[in-house]
Amino acid sequence: MHSILSALAAIALQVPSLKTKPGAEEITLDGRLTEKVWATADSIGGLTQIEPVEGGRAAGATVVRVLTHPRYLVIGITVDDGGAPVTTFSKTRDADLREEDHVRLVFDPFGDGRSGYLFAVNPSGARYDALITNQGEGENSNWDAVWEAATTRSDSGWAVEIRIPVKSLSFPAGADQWAFNVQRRVQAAQATDRWAATRRDRKFGQTTDAGLLTGLPRFDLGRGQSIRPAIVAGGGKPGPTADVDGDLSLS
Repeated sequence: MHSILSALAAIALQVPSLKTKPGAEEITLDGRLTEKVWATADSIGGLTQIEPVEGGRAAGATVVRVLTHPRYLVIGITVDDGGAPVTTFSKTRDADLREEDHVRLVFDPFGDGRSGYLFAVNPSGARYDALITNQGEGENSNWDAVWEAATTRSDSGWAVEIRIPVKSLSFPAGADQWAFNVQRRVQAAQATDRWAATRRDRKFGQTTDAGLLTGLPRFDLGRGQSIRPAIVAGGGKPGPTADVDGDLSLS
């Protein structure tokens, strides 16, 4: 535990951070971000383009805020389309969103770059989730967590509210910050914008260069909070007869 917290503290000296705010229980999950608590929460107010121009200006503003409750997180994101038309067509769970507009989040509660969780949502509300594998080089989308998302569209872009129960995640007890990153795809502009690790040669899942989500409360998780996910599975949806090659290790 001490090594994990020390690693996160070292990361904090050189990466951006976003401070969470209590008040997630005040949110009606409708994708509108109209509750007063959103206006007083710390925010990420700008991303950096990594494609097509590394280090370039983002295609449009992307504002990210995170609210907490002892049992869940609520992430609110507003997206300015920057004048580009919004591309969205997928509506099914775990669709491949890479060829359409979407926002993508990664959480690495252990802060070691070995594992983590990825969540993505497009403007139509289609959700994708996966476990980060192979030190951020891969994703296992066979993992399906319990979480919710709601989106809205406007003349200037779109918005999403995401609620993730902490029971869907694994993390070290007592840690008040996790490695965290945000990425946005603007398909019409063929542009990808990112908050931290803004080099094209860094994959989004490689959380050793991610930012930090700070100010996390003492979560009410119950049993199992220190189990590190390390499941490796073949393609396709798992079923009663599916072969899964997995290993769960205790931290």
